[in-house]
Amino acid sequence: MVKAKLADVAKKAGVTAATVSLVMSGNKRISPATKQKVLKVVKELNYRPNSAARSLAAGKTNIIGVTAISFQAWYEMTLMKGMENRIYDTNYTLQQYPSGGYKDREKNILLDCIYGQKADALIGMSYRPGPAGMKEIKKMSYPFVSLGEKIKGIPSVYFDDFKGGYLAGKNFVKTGKRKPAIIIQKQVKGFETSDMAGRLRGFAEALKEGGIKKFEIYGIKDVYYKDGMEACLRIMKKKPDGIFCAAGDTAAIGFMKQAALLGIRMPREAAVIGYDDIEMAEAVTPELTTIRQPVMRAGEAALETAVKMINKEDVSDIVFEPELIARNSA
Repeated sequence: MVKAKLADVAKKAGVTAATVSLVMSGNKRISPATKQKVLKVVKELNYRPNSAARSLAAGKTNIIGVTAISFQAWYEMTLMKGMENRIYDTNYTLQQYPSGGYKDREKNILLDCIYGQKADALIGMSYRPGPAGMKEIKKMSYPFVSLGEKIKGIPSVYFDDFKGGYLAGKNFVKTGKRKPAIIIQKQVKGFETSDMAGRLRGFAEALKEGGIKKFEIYGIKDVYYKDGMEACLRIMKKKPDGIFCAAGDTAAIGFMKQAALLGIRMPREAAVIGYDDIEMAEAVTPELTTIRQPVMRAGEAALETAVKMINKEDVSDIVFEPELIARNSA
């Protein structure tokens, strides 16, 4: 079957090609009678407009881009789920742009979206454009949303990580833990997000208020199950009585698995607090005490902010508050 072209629709409907284009774009200048005649022919010929060409001509892609170092971890996947919850209410689609943490790639993704018409807006997950990127965003008034990082001059959707760390530290003080430790994610290819720094500062502040001035800090490269298991083997040599896994619940669960294999009784010998409150937090034994943050809702808010910016509506920063979910591990 030969694919119908715009000219075929125009000829059969007895109108110009420009009129067909106006009908397909929903232009209100076209009379109801002409619109009905054109749409009837469109249906008869099973005509499908070239959306790429239309977008290029209009200077729009109807795509909202999302960039991150990776989309493999629970955090990024849940943020994406939140965006998906809202994208269906719009005329846009989502496009992922993983950077791997490479600076040149991050720069090219941003420039391709701004100047190469790859996306009408870009949402950066824990991504800082840097001075040069900020200059390009400002110069072109490009809709850019920072997700997970508060960036001055850029609409930001983020979490109060200081409070999250503070809640964990306060719990250890309250339960009499005097030799606490914290697990954070180390820099990835020289990139360090503010979430780990915020959680570390909040944790330290709560401990200081409780009279604890020293605690162990352990860095892990990634935030997966195996990373938590490997961290446990190193950390428990110092025999801490409370471990705050600021790197997330998945690593915390790996830590607990290895601790159980070592015969460590939790929380009597070592209390564990995770971060995020993933579904598996309640499925492990003992159930994981953790810091919950509304990750999916943040993804929704970031998508909503991007659409508003495209439509040139007013936007502002949005900050989400964490809460301690007390279970059996601490």
